[in-house]
Amino acid sequence: MSKQHNAFYYFMLDFKSRPGQKYNSLREVAEAAGPHWTNLSKSQKKVYEERARQFKGTEKLNSDRIPVEEVKNMEREEMRYKQQMKDDIMARLSILKRRNALNTHLFFIIHVNSFCQHDFTKSYSPCEIGISAFSLQDGVQNRNVFHSMIKPGPLPLGYAATAQQHSNETHQIELPWDDEDNQKTVFEKVMAFLESYTPNGSTDELPILYAAERNLPMVVGVFDDWCDKFGVDPSRIQVYNLQYMFRILRNTVAGIDCWTSDTMSYQEIERDVYNYTPNIACEFHEMCDVITYCSRSVAVRYGFTICDNCCKDAKIELIPGCHVPENAITTSNNTLQTVKSSKKKNSTKYTSDSSSIRDDSSDVETLITNKKSGEFNYISPEIRQFDNTASSSRTSTNSAESSADASNGSYVQATSSQIGSSGFSRRPAAMPFNVTEELESLTISQESRDINFPAIGKGRGRSSGNPNLRGRGRGNPFKRTTSRF
Repeated sequence: MSKQHNAFYYFMLDFKSRPGQKYNSLREVAEAAGPHWTNLSKSQKKVYEERARQFKGTEKLNSDRIPVEEVKNMEREEMRYKQQMKDDIMARLSILKRRNALNTHLFFIIHVNSFCQHDFTKSYSPCEIGISAFSLQDGVQNRNVFHSMIKPGPLPLGYAATAQQHSNETHQIELPWDDEDNQKTVFEKVMAFLESYTPNGSTDELPILYAAERNLPMVVGVFDDWCDKFGVDPSRIQVYNLQYMFRILRNTVAGIDCWTSDTMSYQEIERDVYNYTPNIACEFHEMCDVITYCSRSVAVRYGFTICDNCCKDAKIELIPGCHVPENAITTSNNTLQTVKSSKKKNSTKYTSDSSSIRDDSSDVETLITNKKSGEFNYISPEIRQFDNTASSSRTSTNSAESSADASNGSYVQATSSQIGSSGFSRRPAAMPFNVTEELESLTISQESRDINFPAIGKGRGRSSGNPNLRGRGRGNPFKRTTSRF
C-alpha cells in the first residue's frame, strides 16, 4: 500500500531507532518525539522534509507499516555484515597460521540464557551467561571460564507465564519476583574478563566472541542493550558465528578443504556429543540435573567438540579434562582402534567342529558354557529318534553320552552325522505310533459304550436317539413349521 507521510514521520523513525529508546507503538513515539521536533532548527527539519518530498506518493509499506525500502536496506545491511564477518574470520585465521600462532591462540565461546523476549522491543531478559576460552594446545582451562547468573529485574508485563514455561522446559532458573537487577555488575565483570586477555586493557581491541547460530541473535541483542544502557561503544564487542569459525579452523589446521560446506560444522555443533558431561556445569544446574542447558556447560562443551575434531590434524595429543571430558571416547581413530583391539582381546571364543555345522545355518544354535575352559561349545540336546519300522522310540547313543557328560560339568560335541545346523537330528523322525495303534488308543472302550447315561431333557440340540426327546434345534431359519415338536 502507498501512503504519503510528512517530515515528522521520518523524524519519528530516526527518533525510534536511537539507542536506549524503547516504544510499543507509533503513538508513544509521536508523544516522545514531539518536543524534540519543535526544538529542531529549520536546516535540521529540511533534511526530513526532503525525504518526505522524495518518497511522496511512491513509498510502499509492509504489513507492519514499515517502508519496504527500509526493510530491504536492513536486509542488505545484514547480508553485508555476514560477508564481512566471514572475511574477517578467514583473514584472522590465515594470519595466525602464517605466524605459527594458531595452536596457542585463544578462542572465546559465549552462551546466554534468557527468560523471554519482548515481542515489540525485541529485547531479552537474560538470566545466565557463560564464556569459555580454549586453545588447541591447552584446551579448556578452568581459569579461562567465566560464568554468572543474571538478575534482569521485573519481567515485561504479561510475560510471566511464557517465561515460566520456557524456564521449566530448559534451564529451570527461578523467575525474578523482585526488582533486583544486577545486569550492570555482570556486564562490568564480563568486560573485565575480556580485557584481561588484551595487552593494553580497556584501550585495546577485545577478543572476538563466537556464539552458536541459534543463540547468536540473543547474545547480540543482550550486548546491544547493555551497551546502550551503560554507555559503552557497541563496536568494541564483536559476536561471530561459531559454526563458520569451526569450519574455517578445521580446514586451516588440516591444510585442505576437508569440510567444503558449513554442513559438517553445523552437524558437529548440533550433535553436541558431550552434552551430558558431568562436573563442567555451574553448581545450580549440577544440583538440578539439567546440565544440558547450563550456559557454562554449553560454552565448555563446544570447546571440547572443536578440540576433538581439530587437534588430530594439528598433531596435538588430546588431554582428558582439557581437550575432551574425562574418560571420553573421542573421534580420534587411534582411540577407536584401541577400543576395538581391546574388545577383540577380551572377546569370548567360540569353538566347534567345522564339519558339524552346515553353511545354511539359519536356526538358533544351542550354546552352553563350558565350566572348565570358559568357552562356548555347540552341543546337541537329548533327541528322541524314531525308527520307521518300529513303534517304540529310542534315544540316540550320542545324545545319551552328551547328557551323561553334561551331568559331570563338561560337554562333548555330537557327531556330524547326527547333528544339523539347528542342533537337531538330520535323520527324519517317524510317527511315534503307527496309525492303528494311535486310533486304538483314542477309541472308547466297550465298557464305556455299554453304560446307560440318563436321558437329557428337552433341549435345543438335536439327538439321534428317541424322537420324542429330540430338541427343536435351529433347522432352516426360513422354513415355517406348524408344530413346535
